[in-house]
Amino acid sequence: MRTLGEAEGLALNPHLARPVNTFDAHRLCHLAADHGVADTMVERLLHAYHTEGLDIAEPQTLERLGNAAGLDPGDVRTLLGGNEYAERVRADERRAAEYGVTGVPSLVIGGQPPVSGVQTPDELHRLLNNAWPHWTPPRRPPRSPPAARRPPPAAPPAAAPPATPIAAPPAAMADDSGDQPPIR
Repeated sequence: MRTLGEAEGLALNPHLARPVNTFDAHRLCHLAADHGVADTMVERLLHAYHTEGLDIAEPQTLERLGNAAGLDPGDVRTLLGGNEYAERVRADERRAAEYGVTGVPSLVIGGQPPVSGVQTPDELHRLLNNAWPHWTPPRRPPRSPPAARRPPPAAPPAAAPPATPIAAPPAAMADDSGDQPPIR
């Protein structure tokens, strides 16, 4: 595993990793998602665990990682001191159980039974290519930021000038490359 990681520029140190309860780390990921920094948060957590061997169940570690991912320190402390996002994490756990996930890392691709997340790039490519024709985006309710972080309501707009019709572009300007439907 270390050799594969090194080939990709990753320093993996599985000998440093210890099993820990990642429930709060998952709650922190939900907070990060609501603030648009989920990818950064996940990268920080994975690096901390797999490279640095940090205990990602420790509140101090999670606080430092959340801050480094761009989250407000007060929001992170509030999260770690309470139960915010706990139901979302429980729902994630239920969904994983419904899919048949029994260990990590696991991948559920295209609604198929879970497979080990430890796959060669060629096998991952094959799995994704097989699932792509059958994929439909998941339906999830839109997430809104926590009440304390919502922007104030906007002032009503000023009266708009009367609308002026805009002519369609001439056919010569239409994109008939096949990538998009032509504009007519």
